[in-house]
Amino acid sequence: MKTLNSKLTIASTRAAIRATGCTVQRRAGGEWRILPPGAWALHSEDREAVAYYTDDAEDAINTAKALAAQVATGKPCSEPDFTLADHGSVILLTPETGAAKAFVQAFVDVPDWAWLGRGFAVEHRVAKNLLDGIQGNGLTVAS
Repeated sequence: MKTLNSKLTIASTRAAIRATGCTVQRRAGGEWRILPPGAWALHSEDREAVAYYTDDAEDAINTAKALAAQVATGKPCSEPDFTLADHGSVILLTPETGAAKAFVQAFVDVPDWAWLGRGFAVEHRVAKNLLDGIQGNGLTVAS
């Protein structure tokens, strides 16, 4: 049995993710692909828009739990999907959840230079439209 770290095996990670109702695939190179519950019924392009990828088993499990909670309650998890830091002419948006990371990957073209740590810089002139799109897709933003 392959071990990912001292606690998790590939089998135990798959089992934990499947227990949430999410769909999981282990891809070549060790990457995990997580789909929220019910996403299998979507058109393939829409499925890809909500898919979350990670190479960290614990992140995969935690993301699956968060996605399942969002689907089950119809409400966002207690953790905001994005955090926002207003720095005057530029805001820093940090995707905090798997759903937020999937949203950025699918809908936001962030140039490499705009990433600052885990977040990315956005000029105020485009921030309003981006925030409207984030919230229009059921995601939450906290400052």
